[in-house]
Amino acid sequence: MLLSRRYLIPGGSCKERYKMLKLNRRIPRALKLGLLTCSSVLVFSMTGCGSGTEAPVLERPQVSAELSIPQDFELSLIADGVGVQIYECTDTNGTLGWTLRAPRADLLVNGEKVGNHFGGVDKAGFDPGAYWQSVDDENCWVRANANTIVKEANPGSIPLLRLEAAAVSGNCTFSDVAFIQRLETTGGVAPTEACALGDKKEIDYTAEYYFYTTP
Repeated sequence: MLLSRRYLIPGGSCKERYKMLKLNRRIPRALKLGLLTCSSVLVFSMTGCGSGTEAPVLERPQVSAELSIPQDFELSLIADGVGVQIYECTDTNGTLGWTLRAPRADLLVNGEKVGNHFGGVDKAGFDPGAYWQSVDDENCWVRANANTIVKEANPGSIPLLRLEAAAVSGNCTFSDVAFIQRLETTGGVAPTEACALGDKKEIDYTAEYYFYTTP
């Protein structure tokens, strides 16, 4: 039986892994309950979760060397990002122009929301920066390091990114993340029209986010 790379979400608590598997309704019920195996490895077991049971490794994307993640980090989650890039009109040395303020997007696995992506600047109690947060626990998140971002141009859309975690919180899939890739981006580029200081504009975008956990 061939499995989609989106079927399995290793890592996190037993409850969280079970929820992730339930999100994909195309997986046979027996597989979800751990009654089937894939490549001779037990996929999931309500009794074995967290006690030595392994899940198949998710498929890494093909990227340039600059965007690649060291092999000893495990790909633990692939999620679609659907939302907006928020731009604000700012004054740079007397010239007005659009500056990226923050993202705001839903993180989806097979159409089901599993997380939020946002900028701390727009959310009380959070330091500035880009966050990926569990939909079940607002105290469980990872924040990117703004000083180590690697960018790769994607003409007509926002760039592809390789990000490192600066801080994590809680106990969920996101709290173990060390690296993030933003790939397969569409839209989201900054406006080009003239603006007045303080204006804000939201531009639709989509992306695919790959999350890697600490070995």
